[in-house]
Amino acid sequence: METSVDHRRTTADPEPRRATGFTLTEVLIAISLTGTLILTIVLAAVTLVRASGVSDRQANVEAALGGAADELAQFGWTACPEEATTS
Repeated sequence: METSVDHRRTTADPEPRRATGFTLTEVLIAISLTGTLILTIVLAAVTLVRASGVSDRQANVEAALGGAADELAQFGWTACPEEATTS
């Protein structure tokens, strides 16, 4: 003889609230934390791109100044003699 078992929940057998799903508050907190994390990553990437641009411009200026200094050295440039001071 088989006995049937009723697997339905009763009020005497409370189910944890977590098993039924997430609450609206939990979802909103998760969305706001995810948004904050993504915003932080995007701002860091923008900062890196700007810093890279500044570094590239700085390297170009240094290369131009180095080239100008080399050209002056090829012409045999010498400093002007200092003026005599009259007293």
